[in-house]
Amino acid sequence: MALPSLHRTLRACAQFHGLDPARIEALSTRPGTDADLAPALHLYCWAADIMTTHNRLAIGIYVGMDAATVAKSIAAVEAERGASPDLTERHDELLLEIHAEAEALAQMRITEAPEDDPYIIAARLNGPARGAYGVPLTELRVLARSFVGIAAELRAAAAQVERLTAAIVEQRSRASAAASAPQPVNPSAISAAKAAVARALYTPGERHARQALARLQQEKTHVQA
Repeated sequence: MALPSLHRTLRACAQFHGLDPARIEALSTRPGTDADLAPALHLYCWAADIMTTHNRLAIGIYVGMDAATVAKSIAAVEAERGASPDLTERHDELLLEIHAEAEALAQMRITEAPEDDPYIIAARLNGPARGAYGVPLTELRVLARSFVGIAAELRAAAAQVERLTAAIVEQRSRASAAASAPQPVNPSAISAAKAAVARALYTPGERHARQALARLQQEKTHVQA
């Protein structure tokens, strides 16, 4: 299945709201967001999360947003869809249009400009020196932002590994403490231990003599009774 680019997804969402796609695309190179662009941005985040293989960090970087804002935008669209069946139908039609366009481009073997694919840009930069000079500045900006995003993901992953490692150490410490803690005393075990000690105190001959003496004492008591 052909997948749409972030570029195509963003343009479709802008047109869905009757906006000029260039206004939204400019967000990736300048700070700030116009209030009237918010609905289209929310829709773009939601559609890109469904239709593309980019993660939410990459989806946000393309329009100057962070991953947390992308998640909020997706939640906002889901809430709107839940409240309006008509809007849900229109959104579904938009997804079909985006998918159909991507399939048509793939069948015609039309390759889009790689402004939203850092891997293609990086490959061009790592090619012959002549090719590197032909990379547009906008692509270099996208590449730089993408690697910033990758670095952020790596830092988050490293922090998660550190937290999990600390949790494992804590769990092992608790398990070790539980193993070394005094265990509840079993009365039957105490009786058995005492019997074992008593048996170990005497030789077989001494034990036999003690048993005979105990029997004599029992017989004497019985006769007196």
